[in-house]
Amino acid sequence: MLFDARPATQVPFLRNALRKFNEEISNGQSFSNLQIRLIVSILSGMKQVAADAKDNWIQAAKSLGIEASRFKQLNQLEPNQYQNSFSSSNNATIKANGPANYQFMQSSGLYQIQGELEQKFDSATKIKQLEAFLEFQKVYVSAWKSTNLDFINPLFNRIKTGFNSLEKVIEIKDRITNEYSSVNVFNLVNANQEIKRLIPMLISKMFYDQQKRIVADSKVTQTKHLIIDEAHNILNAEHKNVGDSWQDYRLSIFEEIIKEGRKFGFFLTLSSQRPADISPTILSQVHNYLIHRLVNDRDLKMLENTMPTLDKRSLQMIPSLGKGEVVITGNAIQVPVFVKVDPTTIRPKSDDVVLTDIWTKKKVYN
Repeated sequence: MLFDARPATQVPFLRNALRKFNEEISNGQSFSNLQIRLIVSILSGMKQVAADAKDNWIQAAKSLGIEASRFKQLNQLEPNQYQNSFSSSNNATIKANGPANYQFMQSSGLYQIQGELEQKFDSATKIKQLEAFLEFQKVYVSAWKSTNLDFINPLFNRIKTGFNSLEKVIEIKDRITNEYSSVNVFNLVNANQEIKRLIPMLISKMFYDQQKRIVADSKVTQTKHLIIDEAHNILNAEHKNVGDSWQDYRLSIFEEIIKEGRKFGFFLTLSSQRPADISPTILSQVHNYLIHRLVNDRDLKMLENTMPTLDKRSLQMIPSLGKGEVVITGNAIQVPVFVKVDPTTIRPKSDDVVLTDIWTKKKVYN
């Protein structure tokens, strides 16, 4: 979903690669062993593999940070079509469908490359480890021509962009038990648009799944409360029906939370200046509302259609509300209530800019 993988070829490729990564790769040693077996299979299966398979493998190894000079001997291997073999400069040979002996591994530089693959993998972040593994898996599925590279190369452009964005803000840990406090703030004000799309979905799903595991079939003894500011940016339904499966998945997560979360002790609070842009499915499940000043006709129409507890008089007040004034309505109270909220000492930096104060401090030159 994160990489907008196409269902025909890209989704099966990713699923198989992730399953293999989780089952077979535990450290740099298991990773390097697997990739060395791959290049040996490519060299010994020279008549069955794609002509560019060896070069693609070298390119994948370089993407992990191994210097080009390490592949000098491997690049110099020459195929002997008559003997169905690859031979190095000192005549060390690997025959078709045969094993690679010590002499061949040494003279071709594969022993040295194997050591560097292990070291580079162990020193990489979890995200870079997965990225490197996917590069080699691309070589694996294309070497025996089971998958056309033209179909999965576009996916790797999106993978690279996505991983680069995630790398800046995410640290992968095996356990998160002691990583969070009672109140946690995720500030995305300086994040790029890609991160603003990804992080809220990932965080929300992580905490929601954790809460479901804690509660399971037992009684709810603790709750979690997810508060989303600027919710119209995160829960916008504009792109839901334009063939973007990622957008569908994103909204389905939050729709599940707001529909099912209460029975697991997981509650959602939304804050927005443009409530009409939020998915109607999500808004229809909201029970209580605190309404500050709104003047946009779409927003006001949405309030009228969504809130059966909001009477006509209260609706008419909303466009003229002042600072700190709010209409509260919903299941928690019998009738709408008008409230004036006093300013607090601890408050967000959201005060209006007083333009006349700024202008009078500036010297005007004619």
